[in-house]
Amino acid sequence: MFRSALRVFAVPLAMLAVGPIASAEASQQPLLKVGPNGQITAGQDLLPMDMDFGTGADRPVRNTPQGVRATAATATSAVASTILNMQKVGQITALQASDAITSWTAAIRTRRNLHGNAGLELGNIISIVVGIHNRKALTPSRLPELMLIVKRNTEFFSKGKMPAYHQRVQFSGSDIVWQYYPGQGLQLQVLATFGVANGLWRANLPGHLKALMDEMLSLRVKRAGGTAWEYMFNFDGGSPPWTSAMSQATGIQALSRAAVKFSDPNYLAAANSSLAIFRKAPPSGVRVATPLGPWYLMYSFDPSLKILNGFLQTLVGLNEMANKVSSGDARELFDAAEPVARAAVPHFMSSGWSYYSPGVWSSESYHQLTQGFLAELCLRTTRPTYCTAATKFTTFLDQPPRLAVKTRSLKRGSAARVKFWVSKPSTVAIRVLASGKTIRTATISCDPGNHSLGNIRVPRGAKTITVRARGTDASGRTRTVVAALSGTIR
Repeated sequence: MFRSALRVFAVPLAMLAVGPIASAEASQQPLLKVGPNGQITAGQDLLPMDMDFGTGADRPVRNTPQGVRATAATATSAVASTILNMQKVGQITALQASDAITSWTAAIRTRRNLHGNAGLELGNIISIVVGIHNRKALTPSRLPELMLIVKRNTEFFSKGKMPAYHQRVQFSGSDIVWQYYPGQGLQLQVLATFGVANGLWRANLPGHLKALMDEMLSLRVKRAGGTAWEYMFNFDGGSPPWTSAMSQATGIQALSRAAVKFSDPNYLAAANSSLAIFRKAPPSGVRVATPLGPWYLMYSFDPSLKILNGFLQTLVGLNEMANKVSSGDARELFDAAEPVARAAVPHFMSSGWSYYSPGVWSSESYHQLTQGFLAELCLRTTRPTYCTAATKFTTFLDQPPRLAVKTRSLKRGSAARVKFWVSKPSTVAIRVLASGKTIRTATISCDPGNHSLGNIRVPRGAKTITVRARGTDASGRTRTVVAALSGTIR
């Protein structure tokens, strides 16, 4: 909707969204656009980056066609009855009930006439809604988002086409970002959508910004004593609906900017209401206590998982609201958690790379994302911890891999092993030579740290041993080291 207008800017939209951009891995697939006539076209994806849920385990709903038909038959009456009951007790209007029933029955009817994977995906969307209903989580405030998900999936899959893995989609007349999660259809990508909103704000496209923010306001749900935007798909052990501090804080940032730009108290009220999840423990909220203060979670269903980039981005969003609209509540939430982040940052760095979460190395794109958030917090707080870490992250990213051969001697006549160390995620090509003749080669995909290459048989007559190791990072930066083990053969 807005992409053609943004092409006049020299800076890609993904960069326009910085401060914060939505997290983390850029989509490699073309953006699919569904036109008003239902025609699906593909074009360049200039949207902000988003959370790469592919790093975790998707939990697709695998229905057989018979199972889908059985589920659909049950769902038609159960879900529809619940919607009608909401109208009966005055929780929704007659028009809202009619629209919801229309979307729901259209999905059921379309599913019956669809075959292949497109039919299975629409059936899985139906199953997700039924699952939410069966968990007593189909509430009036969730109805708009769920029925929009149903409507968009019906519209897309009725054409019988399939998107690529995690491909993103937009529909005519809307800047909301949808993303395909195999086995779970098209899902509202909250984080990427608010990244788009921040990009529109930076690009000074007020008409598009206001339309998008108003559409997202209509999709809020009641949660934790306030309102939130939720994800409606299964992910890594978590069942829908769930929320994220990172996406919520990015939305708060966009709302604060819109409140000032349009002098609209509705946006400020929505931002204030969105602070509620930062005060409540999971699973309704995202606040986890630590000795130094709260940590705000990436996933409300997983209180044990601490992801640095999501936490830093959350602080950026809260800080933006505190400064942009002089919010004492946002300032309090930021001040309570900032010391926790400051203390954590050094523990997410090694001698040459960063951790995504404790014990899990960052990909290059996640490392770069975290560097951007550190730099942003450096500017906002002038704290040396963030400034120093941002510089180190940049150095780690820009320099080629550092390599060291740790083995000093090899034994003749038996299988031996060469140990080596690499500073960052790399592909390491190793060649072992005995008296100038190659006796072992291998190419190994390595995380940072210590590794080894085994099954090296040194000829008994060898006079020298040479190890050549070439490390190449994801961007093609390369370094080669040569270690001579001559005189050390045992």
